[in-house]
Amino acid sequence: MLRTFALLVLLVGPLAAADVSGVWKVEGYIGDTDVSPICTFKQTDAKLTGTCKPVQTGDSAVVGQVDGNKVTFQYEVDYQGVHYVLIYRGVLDSDTAMKGGFTVGDAEGAFTAKKQ
Repeated sequence: MLRTFALLVLLVGPLAAADVSGVWKVEGYIGDTDVSPICTFKQTDAKLTGTCKPVQTGDSAVVGQVDGNKVTFQYEVDYQGVHYVLIYRGVLDSDTAMKGGFTVGDAEGAFTAKKQ
């Protein structure tokens, strides 16, 4: 039995990890506030870097990680004199789509994202 399992692992190989590198259009809401940045991700192993550009502000540096089909990332913005940290937790539905939730302080919202 162990020999069969070892052979199966060698034949199939490790499962390919998701690669979310590229440009993503994120659409989300917290209450009635639209939070829809364009994010450009670069993935190196499990580490995620890049930028997100919300409509109301300039580019913000992204940090995050990818674990299987789970993606987490965050960025910071200053908007109307207030500093915000946006934290996203999503699940890949496919190589080109994800959905999940995000927080800004105590507020929570939902988002979807599509790879462009």
